Parts: sequence; C-alpha cells; structure tokens
Amino acid sequence: EYTPLQSLNLSTGKKDIITYFQSLPYEDKKNPMATLAISIRADNIESLLSRINVLNRGIIYIIDSNNQIIMSVGDKRMFTPIQYDDLSPEKDYIYSHIDGEKVVTTYVSSSINDWKYVSIVPDAVFMNDVRYIKNLIVAVIALELLIGLMLAFYLARNNYIPIKRLVDKLK
Repeated sequence: EYTPLQSLNLSTGKKDIITYFQSLPYEDKKNPMATLAISIRADNIESLLSRINVLNRGIIYIIDSNNQIIMSVGDKRMFTPIQYDDLSPEKDYIYSHIDGEKVVTTYVSSSINDWKYVSIVPDAVFMNDVRYIKNLIVAVIALELLIGLMLAFYLARNNYIPIKRLVDKLK
C-alpha cells in the first residue's frame, strides 16, 4: 500500500512525499507482525524522470490499480486520464489525439506492485529518432547507388576502349 503524493512541513521546508507501506513478513500478509513505512521524496523521483528527453513535450505519470495518479512529471497539458485496466499487457503502446495532436502512450507494468508507469509524448517526438535513421539509410543507399553507377560507367568505358581500338583497326 502507499499514500499518494502529499506535502509535509519539515524543518528544512515543505516537501512532497509518497509513503510506501509494506507488511512484514512479506510472505504472510494476512498476519503481519510489523509494517515498514518508507517515505520517498517526490523531487528525487522527478529528478530521475526529468533526465528523460521527452519531458520537454510529454508527461510521465504513475498510476495504481485503483486508477489513482501517484505522481506525474512533465507537461500537464498532455495528461489524458487512462484507466489502469485499459493498459493491457498485450499492447505496448496506444495512439490517440490530444488537442488535435497525435500522441503515443507507452507504459510499463511493475512486477513488484500494482503500478503502471505511463509516458505520453507527441508522435513527432516519439518517432524523431526513427525518422532520422530512416533518412540516414535512404541517403546511404542513394550514395552507394551513385558510386555504383559511376564505377560501372568507368569500368565499362575502360573495357570498351580496347575493343573500340580493335574494331577501328579492323575497319
């Protein structure tokens, strides 16, 4: 279990935290002997997630099996409420539109708890590297084709010159 993002007033100032609770022993949840509470500072999670380049135009959020948003980082305009059960394991991504812009929703399920980590980014950002690689491949193939044609012309010409001289001598 956990508590969603909440603010605490500490001596060092106001901090946003998520508290995670785990019954102990882990194997016997019906008869817990103790409960371990772990407070996770939201700014630590945000700093980890902010290293992902898509955050300048997308959003990442964590959702639990009760459809509660645990926390989110990024462009709040990109947020689209998605039901936990709509994020099925059969699909790795979902295409949709937000304010007329095509977006890609990708997600990963946690193997430890009932959380899903959801990322929503514009299709242009999502496919940017794919388009770069595609254009690079097309350019390399075009260059190879041009070099191949020039080499074929050069070799054909060099092989034709002795034959042309022989034909000219026979005339």
